[in-house]
Amino acid sequence: MNASKLIIYDLDGTLVDSASVVAEILNEIRTELGKSPLSKEDFYPWLSLGGEDLVANGLGVSQKNISSYLTEFRHRYMNQATPTDCVYDGVFDSLEYLKKANVYLALCTNKPRALAEKVLIDSGLKGYFEFIVAGGDLPNKKPHPSNLFSCQNYFGVCSEQMMLVGDSKVDQELASNSNVPFIFYPHGYDDGVDVKFVCSRIDNHKDIINLCKLIS
Repeated sequence: MNASKLIIYDLDGTLVDSASVVAEILNEIRTELGKSPLSKEDFYPWLSLGGEDLVANGLGVSQKNISSYLTEFRHRYMNQATPTDCVYDGVFDSLEYLKKANVYLALCTNKPRALAEKVLIDSGLKGYFEFIVAGGDLPNKKPHPSNLFSCQNYFGVCSEQMMLVGDSKVDQELASNSNVPFIFYPHGYDDGVDVKFVCSRIDNHKDIINLCKLIS
């Protein structure tokens, strides 16, 4: 392995299981609004879309009135500890191996930067990623290819030396829009990934080590 390889990871549903925290916070607000709580799984289709869509759908409120709800959700999220057991199996082993092998590692998420960095710090993952592109960093969120191109430009690699690891249609569309292989982690919040167009599937993050041969 050489240092010209770049693996870009999604965060929620790929590296960490954040659904329980999100569901707890949104259900607290739903209760305050006089609405019945939803199951954790009910939130899955919205977890990769970014805060506005997540909160609007999760609370059943209009996008036009989302500002105050979104601010409140993010305030509560910032003050909620990320569980230490939220990191998926094999993540630490694989990232440690890849870092020692001089593989570039980047994070691409629609979560706003402050929350993304909080989750990374809480979970112990922060030190593995040299570059992060988060929600609000760019004019367009995922799946717009500018998000992946920012990672590519930072490390100065070509698309043939990259791959994206994610769990959702947004990630799959991002990979397709950027012409890079999509590595599917199916144990997150799969919202309808088209497996016919998946480059590879990993059931444990340690499987990613063997996939590095896909990028040269």
